[in-house]
Amino acid sequence: MAGRMPKRALMIAAAVGLAAAAAAQEGDLRARQEALYDAILAEPDNLELMFEHALTSVELRDYEAAVTTLERMLIFNPELSRAKVELGAAYFRLGAYENARYYFEDVLANDAPPPEVERRIGAFLDEIEKRTQTSGFSGIVSAGVAFSTNANLGPPDANVLVLGAPAVLNQEFVEADDVGFRGVAQGRHFYDLGRPNNDVWLTDVSLFTLNYLDESRGDIDSVTLLTGPRLSLGPQAFGPKVRPFLSAELLTSGNELLYYGVGIGADYTDTVSEEVNVFAGFESKWREYDERNEFDGHSHRIAFGAAYSPDANSSFSALVFAETDQARRDFNTNYELGLRLGATRRYDSGLDFTDRLWSVTGFATVTGRWFEEPNTAISNSTRSDLDLRAGISHVFHLTGGFFIQAEADYLYRDSDIPNFDIENLGAALSVGLTF
Repeated sequence: MAGRMPKRALMIAAAVGLAAAAAAQEGDLRARQEALYDAILAEPDNLELMFEHALTSVELRDYEAAVTTLERMLIFNPELSRAKVELGAAYFRLGAYENARYYFEDVLANDAPPPEVERRIGAFLDEIEKRTQTSGFSGIVSAGVAFSTNANLGPPDANVLVLGAPAVLNQEFVEADDVGFRGVAQGRHFYDLGRPNNDVWLTDVSLFTLNYLDESRGDIDSVTLLTGPRLSLGPQAFGPKVRPFLSAELLTSGNELLYYGVGIGADYTDTVSEEVNVFAGFESKWREYDERNEFDGHSHRIAFGAAYSPDANSSFSALVFAETDQARRDFNTNYELGLRLGATRRYDSGLDFTDRLWSVTGFATVTGRWFEEPNTAISNSTRSDLDLRAGISHVFHLTGGFFIQAEADYLYRDSDIPNFDIENLGAALSVGLTF
């Protein structure tokens, strides 16, 4: 215990230091805001001082002060485009969407803004449209080709165990590469519940299909459905929210039904600041497998995570999750614990025909899995796995919602029973549409 105290003290000191630094930075901004206000009183027609005061107020999230200053700028110069853009953004952050829309549309109609400003305004207008609709549907569809070095999900080596003794698999069950076709469709319907804090009823549907030319054992088709209200836990429109839901799923493998399931759960999100969001969730479901499998049973999953966005075009996330599958046979009952890290960067491609930023997303996941009892038909040892997975995706947005997406991912599973070792490198190239 004593040996841990210095480390604990250092962690506390670091936390206090970060809090003090944040407070000092806010104090500096507040002092700058006050100094600029005094300077404006001395030079009431100085538009540069007004604009600096407005931007400083935005940094302090004092949007009312920003609105007041920007509106005063427009009294002196009604055609000042940059003031109208920032005024629209400030009204947006205050939730005054119709005021924000007025200034954004005025800039687009009368000021011929440069492409980067036009894209920024377009993003705001799209979000305003979503937030002011009483109901609507959005989604994404894509189709393309996929390649896998282990399309049949077989072990990399023919040497396996049967009844605890070494055996050799038929070569057709060992990993084999293949090319196939992949399709994705995701949709979300929302219905505004008519409350002042943006409560809505959300229904999400997802479809996925992957079919290889030769290795049909790796073919997958899945459908999932999630529906339930997203409710605010306070009067704020963007504070803590909870979403209880019902879920349903169906999955086929090798062109035959593998399982279907139904479940209940809830997600929690909270906007801690403009840069940080936290989230948590749990789900419990029942899965019914086909008559050849003995995996029927309850599945439970919990997850906790946070996302950090240092600027509008960058985000980083971390997620810790735990899951258990309680199967009919104890040797199929297993427990998982994992960590997933992700990062996304959006950037301007510099091409005139694109109407959205391009994006690069990467992730890495480590998962440990432990089974309750040994499957004596294979081995007298209790199985445990370690999964390592990483991937990267690049979305090339074109125009009108169309995009091209290139993806690659790698999975390595190290199991203490060689039958379940897996190594796979996959890649896909798709064309899609968001709407």
